[in-house]
Amino acid sequence: MIQKGKGDSVVSLLKELKRRVLTAFILIPLFLGILYLGKYAFAALIIVFITGAFLEFATLYDLGIRIKITGMIWLITLIILTVFERTSLVILLPLAYFFLIPFFWNKGDSIKKLSLGIFILVYLSFGAVTVYFIRTFFGFYHALSFFLIIWTFDSAAYLSGSLWGKRRLAVKISPRKSVEGYLLGILFTVPIVIAMKYIGIYRLPLVKAILGGVFISILSQVGDLVESAMKREVGVKDSSTIFPGHGGFLDRVDSIVFTAPFYFIFLLRVI
Repeated sequence: MIQKGKGDSVVSLLKELKRRVLTAFILIPLFLGILYLGKYAFAALIIVFITGAFLEFATLYDLGIRIKITGMIWLITLIILTVFERTSLVILLPLAYFFLIPFFWNKGDSIKKLSLGIFILVYLSFGAVTVYFIRTFFGFYHALSFFLIIWTFDSAAYLSGSLWGKRRLAVKISPRKSVEGYLLGILFTVPIVIAMKYIGIYRLPLVKAILGGVFISILSQVGDLVESAMKREVGVKDSSTIFPGHGGFLDRVDSIVFTAPFYFIFLLRVI
């Protein structure tokens, strides 16, 4: 998410907005089509985005090729085992990973690098698996609602922060994010959630749907700040530029992987 200050020029804002809209115009229909197709197509998409996010993180922190390889093997194996419901093997996966460490360990790799690699693997793994579970346990419409709410909040926070943002939300982590963008993003998301409820997309009772929308919006912003803190430590704004106007894989999944485990638990409680 990118929330610009009021002092930015209108021309710059329109140019950035155009890039974001064009990219979204291409990616969103493709993404929704894959989401609709079912668990195998969606799992393949998760593998692409989650391994892409891990590689970007590993590159930002210069974790080395061996950690990149073992991390990719971990994530791909985890998703495949989850899809084919090999629960016992999923439980054994961490043990297998640590057993393989000596074979992939490079003397130039520090304990800090290994720890960072393990942290981001666990972080991305929880998010990836629970996103998959939201789709397979609760169906297409609940998964669709989850993504639409995140995208709505993202867009609303970006636009309102660009136009009216004055007070910084977390200046030491992400100076461009504003309190106004955050609050107006949530405020704008609520009527969209109500509309989704009444046209049959968000299939929860109205009060629970609104609570779900606010819950997702709040956690989405926290997830974005977590990723911003990671990038700020290495002095970059976007994890990459693979998606014009939207950054890289890590920028696209930041809110999703953080929010998904909490929202999965929310759905378990309200359905």
